[in-house]
Amino acid sequence: MGEQQQVAKQVDELVALLSADDSEMAVAQQAAKRVLVAAGDAPGDALDQAVMRLAAPISTVMISRAALLALVSGALVERGGSAQPVAGPVVARFREAVIQGLPFAEACVTAVGSAPGSSGEQGDDEQHNEAPNSVIERFGQQVSERMPDAARAFMSLDWLRPATLAMLSLSKSLRRQVQTDSALVQAISRFAELGMELPCFHEMLSILTDEQVVVLYPALTRGYMIRIAGIGHNFQLHTLLADALIGDVAQGWLPGERPSPEVIAFEKDAPITNPDALPSSVGAFNLWNWTGLQADGTLPTDATGQRAHWIWNEGVPADIVSFQGTRVILLGPPPYPRSWNSGRFFPAIVGELEVLRQLSTDEARAWLDCLAAAPKPVPTELHITQADVETTEP
Repeated sequence: MGEQQQVAKQVDELVALLSADDSEMAVAQQAAKRVLVAAGDAPGDALDQAVMRLAAPISTVMISRAALLALVSGALVERGGSAQPVAGPVVARFREAVIQGLPFAEACVTAVGSAPGSSGEQGDDEQHNEAPNSVIERFGQQVSERMPDAARAFMSLDWLRPATLAMLSLSKSLRRQVQTDSALVQAISRFAELGMELPCFHEMLSILTDEQVVVLYPALTRGYMIRIAGIGHNFQLHTLLADALIGDVAQGWLPGERPSPEVIAFEKDAPITNPDALPSSVGAFNLWNWTGLQADGTLPTDATGQRAHWIWNEGVPADIVSFQGTRVILLGPPPYPRSWNSGRFFPAIVGELEVLRQLSTDEARAWLDCLAAAPKPVPTELHITQADVETTEP
């Protein structure tokens, strides 16, 4: 039997098991493992056929069973199979699981406040003192007896979450679809409020796609219009800015040392096979929100005293403060040496940063004058990490 037929046979057996009402999940899980073993060295067309066979049943079987099929399809896609047939069904079942599973999570958290020994007047913050896993272990069974569908949906998230991340990593249009689904985004945020955050979804939902950003370098009155897409954190953004903007000063670029080609490859699209052995990137700038610009159009000399206005490497591009609908990045000198491992938060997403054009000196000055004169919103959050504290200590 050829590899394509072998993979197809294992997929069909798995689908048959999960389509039968009386089949046990433990048996289906073993069948899922056989699919992945058969797909080990299978060619791309065999993987494509296997993924295609999973699309319809993912949409139709009970959600707890669809979740296992989605997990298998995600693994096949990560090995090179086409995501196109299953991306829509996987995301649709994930949405169903999040929205239908949320009441179960809320009921379990509420049960903490009504348990014997509780005052019964606890708010969410007090209830969150108990670890989420403990809450589910203590109250999940009793809540599931009165909310069986919600419980099944909630439990399905363990498999649907990684499968959905795999699909979203490969599709800009699908990311936009999810990011603009207000009901889904609100439900995901509510899980986080309950202390049950869905790992990596804050970062995924924060990824900007083909967004134009203004970058200004006040010390030289220079500016650039850039386009960014697929950037998972500001470490990656910082490195890509250095690569794109450092160059011949006489030609309108910025002074400094560009990152190595190897580092940039890992920030863009090079395969990441060993995350623990990635080369280091060195901070070329300090990134500021426009709110840090002083009335005279310059950045503060004492950068460390104005951290509330920094764009932190630990954050995401979506955190950058907008000015009249456009995100603005100000670049200044680094206040102290920084370095970090290169690479992408989501290895399957290509990091893109394109300089659309250099701004003229008059355009850059106009931007700086406008920003300097504008009322500054009060910063609401200050991100200081232990690494920063240790670095700036005398």
